[in-house]
Amino acid sequence: MTGVTSEKDLPQRWSKTENVRWRVDLPGPGNSSPIIWGDRVFVSQAVQKENRRTLMCFDRTTGKLLWQSGVTYADPEPTSENNPYCAGSPATDGERVYVCFGSAGVYAYDFEGKQVWHRDLGKLNNGFGNAVSPILAGGLCILNFGPDAKARLVALNKKTGDIAWEAEPPKPDESELQASGPGGRGGPGGVDPARGSSWSTPILVNVSGHEEVVLSTACRLAAYDPASGRQLWMSKGLGPSIYTSPVLGEGKVFAMTSGPGGGGAIAVKLGGNGDVTESHRVWRLDRLKSAIGSGVIFDGHLSPASPGRAKIARRCPRGDRAGGFHPAGSRGEEVGLEDRRRTERFPVRLPQIPEELPDLGGAGFCLAPRI
Repeated sequence: MTGVTSEKDLPQRWSKTENVRWRVDLPGPGNSSPIIWGDRVFVSQAVQKENRRTLMCFDRTTGKLLWQSGVTYADPEPTSENNPYCAGSPATDGERVYVCFGSAGVYAYDFEGKQVWHRDLGKLNNGFGNAVSPILAGGLCILNFGPDAKARLVALNKKTGDIAWEAEPPKPDESELQASGPGGRGGPGGVDPARGSSWSTPILVNVSGHEEVVLSTACRLAAYDPASGRQLWMSKGLGPSIYTSPVLGEGKVFAMTSGPGGGGAIAVKLGGNGDVTESHRVWRLDRLKSAIGSGVIFDGHLSPASPGRAKIARRCPRGDRAGGFHPAGSRGEEVGLEDRRRTERFPVRLPQIPEELPDLGGAGFCLAPRI
């Protein structure tokens, strides 16, 4: 999923009643993204008062709730008020739906809501909570299980839930932590300060006929062999706190630091091996205001999102602040932003050449813009 669509004549505004085919109330707030397969919509959702962590399935045409399956989990698990449980998005291959409920484990359900398997990967401990979203690669369900002192990349067999492999994130050098600039280390609770924190969801990329799993980790961007978990390459240049996922475009992977004050951003050309910091890192920005939204690439521009504002675009080939720095909306493209404290989506047409969008009521954005 790139966040870019070829659809034309899309609505310019949404509200609870305007340009909405159906609308249903959920049991509570959430940060996960719904996914669609055929005529079904799946979304993970916590029911806080019942200590339930659930997966909900809706009819795509009518919005009717078809089923809601899940587990009761009452053990303590730290999080923040802005990050309710079940913040991770599910994934599906058309036969099963895979979802991580944090410390409650990873679950697979069939399309009728019946549990197929469950895998306990241990408890997660971070003051800001977690948002573990699996991706699918061949016969594997792969997830960045963290942030936590025990954080690691895990691959599960899609059919059985058995662990196929685990890979620890690369440990940054102290010099990287000192030189990484702004960006917090990820909050209290269960985090090794020498390793930082990553909430990033990995992406699957095709490189010259083979697939690689690319993940933003503390201070580094790294790629792994999806079949074995072997690290293929890594690049330095990020900060210790990572909320965003890597973004793929134009033969490069872009990654951004998160946390207070933002931090570094890098672009890495695909096709390397080992430490590619010098050989394949195309550019690095010392400071980029980024937060939770990962951003999109469109027409040579990278558009990340900041809380309450959308940071509009840096030219992909060079990352220049001048000359190559242009807004994604300078030719009338549209950017839709999702507000974590409201249920509506805010599509915004970007006129002229502003560097930032106006503040939309002081609300923060959790997800990536859509172009």
